Amino acid sequence: MRNGQVTGFVLLLTLLVAAVGAACGSQQASSRAEGKIALLDDSGSLAIVDADGSSKAVIVPTNDAVPVWAPDGSHIAFDDAYELATVKADGSGYAPLLSEGGSSALWTWSGDSDKIAYVGADPHYSWYYHAAIFVVPAAGGKPRMLVDGDSPSWSPDGRTIAFIRGPFIRLINADGTRERRLATDSLTIKDEAYLDLLWSSDSQKIAYTTSFSKDGKEFCRLHIAHPDGRPEVQVIGGGLPGKEFDTQCDIAWSPEGTRTAFTRNGFIYSVNADGTHEHRLARGLEQSWSPDGKHIAYLRKGSIYALDMQSHVEHRLVRGDEFSWWPDGVWSPDGAFLVVQRVIKQRVNGRNGKYVVETMRPDGSDRRVIWPQGGGTCDCGDTPAWQPR
Repeated sequence: MRNGQVTGFVLLLTLLVAAVGAACGSQQASSRAEGKIALLDDSGSLAIVDADGSSKAVIVPTNDAVPVWAPDGSHIAFDDAYELATVKADGSGYAPLLSEGGSSALWTWSGDSDKIAYVGADPHYSWYYHAAIFVVPAAGGKPRMLVDGDSPSWSPDGRTIAFIRGPFIRLINADGTRERRLATDSLTIKDEAYLDLLWSSDSQKIAYTTSFSKDGKEFCRLHIAHPDGRPEVQVIGGGLPGKEFDTQCDIAWSPEGTRTAFTRNGFIYSVNADGTHEHRLARGLEQSWSPDGKHIAYLRKGSIYALDMQSHVEHRLVRGDEFSWWPDGVWSPDGAFLVVQRVIKQRVNGRNGKYVVETMRPDGSDRRVIWPQGGGTCDCGDTPAWQPR
């Protein structure tokens, strides 16, 4: 073999070895859960832990807070003793946001993660409570009243807020201009009590559910509305005997915003946003679509499952219940992992249960207990939420 051939062969071999090494390194990196997870500890305080369990948790004293990450993962908002507050991702910078009369249960992050819209008392109606929507900087500051209304939902692009006033769903620009009505049909009081306005990721559609009765049985109807005025799409949803409306009418958008997953009679279905190509996926409720669109996780008869959307293979992950399953924030940003609260001993007759919080892949592999950090179990870990992005 000539010198040039030898040199070329050595160079090719070196490139192959480097490529194999890079591939292995990539596989090793992807096997590690990244980012932070927020959850509740035994005392009801907010615990912020690394998803790989590598460092000691940061504890923020709160009163049974429900953590919700900002879209960019920079802050966590939570209801603290019926008052809304935020902290930074590292647990620092505690900022109370609501003045007296606010409602910590009804609030929404802006798409740019800089502001929060919440429901408070309209100061123009001092003799009785009249709901109004306010906007406040996420780091703290003076709130600004935007409009009379309830149940605000901010679009992902940050331009529009959907809300309810009276029997109608309405829209308003984030700067308070151009208020208009969205839904063509009026809502009933019962509908309003359970109504979630869910934007698609492209900010072009809003999904919500309403209820109706037929032959003594309660059903829900899935609505997909378009802020640009195009006709609304309606799909008939669930109607389980003896079940409350809000436990059988779950909806979730696909990551790209082209399909929704909804429930009907105890089964999960998917349907295109235009109402076509409906498919039954699995038996279950409270579904959550992974950010990469490859899996849907859900609860069924005391267990948490994940369905592979391509192979349609179902994996039973852990024992769970209505107290331990929280579909919002369950997935890692890349969809490679999810965080769940596994039931060791269920709560019975008001007695505390025993739980652990684990991360794992959708097929149940690569399990890691991240809470409690000292081992054992706890009556804790409620509403675990993974830091986005």
